Amino acid sequence: MNKLAMEEGYFRNCDTKYQYLWNCKDELMQASRIILATDGDPPGQALAEELARLIGKERCWQVRWSTKGRGDKCKDANEAHGEYFRLRGAEYKSRE
Repeated sequence: MNKLAMEEGYFRNCDTKYQYLWNCKDELMQASRIILATDGDPPGQALAEELARLIGKERCWQVRWSTKGRGDKCKDANEAHGEYFRLRGAEYKSRE
């Protein structure tokens, strides 16, 4: 589901294995900035650290997922995507 949520936001080449690093090695080498959007839990944070180490920490920026209405942070792209549309739905209802 996270991959689908990211693709819904027009972020392509999201994968769950390191294969994507090899698939886009040339593009990664040319990029001045790389945005890492991993899960916000400890395994996701460890993955972000490992990717930054492999790619080069100086070029990596990490996504911090939005906060839910009660102050908790969204864990991943799927939760952030759902929270965004939940809030947008409430906004549209209040306009009626």
